[in-house]
Amino acid sequence: MLVQLPRLSSSLRDPVDVDQAYLQRKIILQNNNSKPRRSGNPLDESELARKIVHGWEQDISVFWGGRPQFDKSGEGIIITSHDKLAYYLRLLTSQLPIESQFISSMKDNLNAEVVLVTVTNVKEACAWLGYTYLSIRMRLNPLAYGIGWDEIIADPSLSLKQRALVTDAARALDKAKMMRFDEKSGNFYCTELGRIASHFYIQYSSVETYNEMLRHYMNESEVIEMVAHSSEFENIVVREQEQNELEMLAHTSSSLEVRGGPSNKHRKISILIQLYISCGSIDAFSLVSDAAYISASLAHIMCALFEICLCRGWCEMSLFMLEYCKAVDRQIWPHQHSLRQFDKDISPEILRKFEERGADLDCLQEMEEKDIGALICYGPGGRLVKQYLGYFPWIQLSATVSPITRTIPKVDLLITPDFTWKDHFHGSAQRWWILVEYYIRAISDSWLHSESLYTISFQNLTLPEAHTTNTELLDLKPLPVTSLGNSTYESLYKISHINPIQTQTYHVLYHTDNKVLLGAPTGSGKTISAELAMLHLFNTQPDMKVIYIAPLKAIVWERVNDWRKCLVSQLGKEMVEMTGDYTPDLVALLSADIIISTPEKWNGISRNWHSRSYVTKVGLMILDEIHLLGADRGPILEVIVSRMRYISSQTERAVRFVGLSTALANAGDLADWLGVGETGLFNFQPSVRPVPLEVHIQARSKACITGAIKKKN
Repeated sequence: MLVQLPRLSSSLRDPVDVDQAYLQRKIILQNNNSKPRRSGNPLDESELARKIVHGWEQDISVFWGGRPQFDKSGEGIIITSHDKLAYYLRLLTSQLPIESQFISSMKDNLNAEVVLVTVTNVKEACAWLGYTYLSIRMRLNPLAYGIGWDEIIADPSLSLKQRALVTDAARALDKAKMMRFDEKSGNFYCTELGRIASHFYIQYSSVETYNEMLRHYMNESEVIEMVAHSSEFENIVVREQEQNELEMLAHTSSSLEVRGGPSNKHRKISILIQLYISCGSIDAFSLVSDAAYISASLAHIMCALFEICLCRGWCEMSLFMLEYCKAVDRQIWPHQHSLRQFDKDISPEILRKFEERGADLDCLQEMEEKDIGALICYGPGGRLVKQYLGYFPWIQLSATVSPITRTIPKVDLLITPDFTWKDHFHGSAQRWWILVEYYIRAISDSWLHSESLYTISFQNLTLPEAHTTNTELLDLKPLPVTSLGNSTYESLYKISHINPIQTQTYHVLYHTDNKVLLGAPTGSGKTISAELAMLHLFNTQPDMKVIYIAPLKAIVWERVNDWRKCLVSQLGKEMVEMTGDYTPDLVALLSADIIISTPEKWNGISRNWHSRSYVTKVGLMILDEIHLLGADRGPILEVIVSRMRYISSQTERAVRFVGLSTALANAGDLADWLGVGETGLFNFQPSVRPVPLEVHIQARSKACITGAIKKKN
């Protein structure tokens, strides 16, 4: 027979001899001030109730049933307070609909979806929420979810309520730094903390606790206390009959200080965590059950805290948490002897003597077998210990350092194993964490005290010369487009003022023939800067041609479409395109004022410049994305620039070069090659942007990236 109860009590494990031959079902409801009603069963139910209430005061319900497949019926007993009487009677006399509890865990589930990239904004989150049982129950029973009838009338689909739930959860996650929520766009962005919480199944409330309690430096007691406050252990309670044993365990089996009073559940959790690491014994069965419950979550909580410290760049705290991850995994305290990791092969007596006499691994490595045998007062044990010392994973490190820039060094690390590999102990692979500061540390991922240290020497390190080639962005008032002094030119632009970078380069580009190298971030308006140089050529040498070199056909097509709409049509100029897909005829090339080409196409045409007069009539050469000079197509770009400089020297017609690029590390070298003087060199820092750019780095697995690409497509 099925009896519906709110939960099953741990009292089921109480060793009470219950007669399984019950042929009827009974419900006993006990008031706090009344005794249980007697029945005529072989077992005295008042005695049974007394045992249950005395032994399990914190439990509100008890269930015993018959044995499935053996008994035809069973007996259910509920012992509760009088104020719960109506609730349990209602469960028996009428069936209540099942309501969703999804709202209580919505933050954790939303974070998991954001980490998996299945939900990236509020709109997608509302659609995702629409598939849940919660959305169905909200429409059928809105009052149970705090939704008034006026809201139902105004919004029958409850889309606004769903959006409010998603927004509230996203704001809470953003506040906890588990994700970034841009309320203007409604977009969600995963953070490293959110990824760690999702990967290790850490609840939102636990992350809030760690954000508050986790510090750069903490001792062992503080870490254990912080872990005890995790919401994963919120169901742990302190029972009165456990307090004597807990007090005894706190004094005899706890290696660390335990804070709180006898009724403090965090104190109980701290004691059980320490007892688990110490492999201590427990008498009370309820404590055994709680200890097993705690141990199931302890390992992944420690691993999550380690990764949080690692992601925050806390080197010392990361090492500390890594040691405790291994301590929980192996159930060995970090202060205990390293050979306890071979406790199944080395006797506890030998390990105890090593700890009493302070014989650490370094000391034992230098000793002979007979000396070890004499230390432990057991001659044959020296050979055994020496054998297992060889199995302990040691590695040797060596490193060389060379500079990439003045602030970025390159470290080549050589790792050499110095131990005997045995699959029984080491498995198929061993993982190591490499931490680089002024020294290099290699720490085993699974073995306590397995660590190597290498000090980096910078004495003979020669750094590159310290020279800054960046141009400072001046605090200038943006120029209006009326500064062009030509109403036709002014009509080309729908803006009223040019931006600060264009303002600073305006005079050199529009009023001089100086060669220019402009290095500025993407989106800073370099195309308009190039157009200023073109307008200057149209003013001063209208019979000369402009050649625009773009490294990609896509950029060529973009520029052709853009200039055909405004620049060419309004100024009455002729423009031709030269790519691998299209080659204009000779007449079009001769009449063209603007030639837009890829480097390969112009390279082929300019080779026979003696017989092609339009090549010698180039007065302005604009080189877009000139920083690609160091890429695969760089040699072709270098050839055509060098050839145009040679043609200019032979024809005695000056060719003005305007190079457009992102910020460059060696802009001076490129400027010297192009013949750019000091007045024409502008190399702004990458941070100089008309619109500020925020950079966020997110680590994702290959599977997540592939899934996100498929979804977008």
